[in-house]
Amino acid sequence: MNLKNFYVFLVSFFLIVFYSNGQDTKNYLTLEQVQQNLQNLTKANQGSLTSIGKSRGGRDLWVARFGADNQPAILFVSGLDGNHPAGVQSNFLWMQKLVQSPNFKTLIANKTAYFLLVGNPDAYVAYFQKLKQEKRGNDFASDDNRNGIIGDDPLEDLNKDGMITLMRVEDASGNYMIDAEDARLMVLADASKNQVGTHKLFTEGIDNNKNGIFNEDASDGVIIDKNFAFDYPVFEKGSGIYAVSEPETRAIMDFVMSKPNIHSVFHFALQNNLSEAYKYDAKTATQRIVRSWLEKDVKVQEQVSKGFNESYKTKETTKLAIPKGSFSATMYYHSGKFSFAHPGWYPNIAKDTTKGKDAKMEKKTESAEKIFLKWLDQEKLTNQFINWTAVNHPDFPGQKVEVGGIAPYAMWNPPFSYLEKSIEESSVFFLKYFEWLPTTLITNQKVDKLDNNLFRITVTITNKGLLPSYAELGDKVRFTSKVKTELVLQGNQKRIAGKKIDLHASLQPNESFELTWLVQGSGKITIQSGCATTGVSNITLDLK
Repeated sequence: MNLKNFYVFLVSFFLIVFYSNGQDTKNYLTLEQVQQNLQNLTKANQGSLTSIGKSRGGRDLWVARFGADNQPAILFVSGLDGNHPAGVQSNFLWMQKLVQSPNFKTLIANKTAYFLLVGNPDAYVAYFQKLKQEKRGNDFASDDNRNGIIGDDPLEDLNKDGMITLMRVEDASGNYMIDAEDARLMVLADASKNQVGTHKLFTEGIDNNKNGIFNEDASDGVIIDKNFAFDYPVFEKGSGIYAVSEPETRAIMDFVMSKPNIHSVFHFALQNNLSEAYKYDAKTATQRIVRSWLEKDVKVQEQVSKGFNESYKTKETTKLAIPKGSFSATMYYHSGKFSFAHPGWYPNIAKDTTKGKDAKMEKKTESAEKIFLKWLDQEKLTNQFINWTAVNHPDFPGQKVEVGGIAPYAMWNPPFSYLEKSIEESSVFFLKYFEWLPTTLITNQKVDKLDNNLFRITVTITNKGLLPSYAELGDKVRFTSKVKTELVLQGNQKRIAGKKIDLHASLQPNESFELTWLVQGSGKITIQSGCATTGVSNITLDLK
């Protein structure tokens, strides 16, 4: 065993050790373990590791790079919202798959992968704390109820089980009722179905400031995935005091803007525009502030979704929209990059074959909670739902109060083994996507001698990738570099006709255009063509 193989063995050994620890956290990597594994994998696989900034709580945001900064690149991001630590694990597993792929060295010789595993480290570390509550934001001391007092109405663990869940109170004036199909769940009473509310529903805790609103100010910080610029949700809880107010958000945007070679972005998040493509909406795509994908970009998304679904077999069970102020939306609408989001894992519910044809007639949409509980029962997983138990509550004397519900983080963060199965499938697609990236080629070069010292040069510029040079919206975005073709002369050569520099809009797959110059003077000339997201090709011609 040579030294390099021995080093890779040690890395794998440490990964196994890390995964075997912490049963209460489903074998997820802690922040320290994520950082250690990033160091190991980049060092062993010709990568680099850079801190692009620090969180509000002073924790580093690490970006791993495989490949050169001047090559077409894909950025993989996770961990922006604290309620989805599974996204961090999925992104890490995919990074492992990439560096272990047989063609890894060939791939990074021409393409580049960037990985930001934990974009909100302050929220990520909360997942591993003794008291389990879904902290989504960073360490900003936020006044969530805007009364001038920070954290004056926090969450409380009333039944001392180490988890913050839900609290239901029997009350005839309530809007909630026990679900008739699954008594574990509470649902809103529907008056159109003659349903009457029997309970009020709150998060677990006490009304500390006695204003009738429970747990309104836990000082949960800013959710980084609500703090980006596009369609920023002003005054919403967790969105920050203004767009891009947080050091994490600014660091990520600065990084993206400094890397014009990033062609596409994939975000592991509780959002999905990857397995199901958007429908083109001419009205919102053509208004002054564009609010839906442009027509050519929708066609690309259809191609990408088809490729993803061929690899990833678990179908979407719950619609997950791209929210306001999100990273994914900002990457497309403000940066002009193809931007896709997917949770990395969906609960895979076995089909009910007992209903036969009747099953096809049922088109009822089930809630994400109900689907999750069905999956729990199917997989026989325990400790993911907390049974309702009675507690004495000072705010409801003489009333029946119960605490319970789905455990914090449980619904979209399955045990590690389930993520491994999902990434095994989706990594096939990600590797394929690298092959699809655009490449600018200079072809059909032709030199015609018109006079003793006058030459006509003709070339064809072609995109030989299976994806456009960049998103169609990129032509409307200031920071996107267009396809640039430049004629470089030497000595006493003189350009008589044709542009020295030609800037062209995004090229669709196999699309091409022709350029012609008249040059006076013999000798060698160079033609360069491409852009940051395709790479630059060049040829040298001898005029004689």
